Amino acid sequence: MKSLKMLMMAALTILSVSVFAQEKAGKKDTLKHYTLYTCQTHDTIAMKNPEIAPYAV
Repeated sequence: MKSLKMLMMAALTILSVSVFAQEKAGKKDTLKHYTLYTCQTHDTIAMKNPEIAPYAV
């Protein structure tokens, strides 16, 4: 009885690991990630390039 219980636990563990591995293998991050920078004087303005000021005087 004890060996049957151990065998069932091992089978369940292997099955659950293989299912989760297959779920993660198909997923790929396709989003383009970038950093947004805010203007020091105008905090509502966000831009991708910190070198360019939107209201350069």
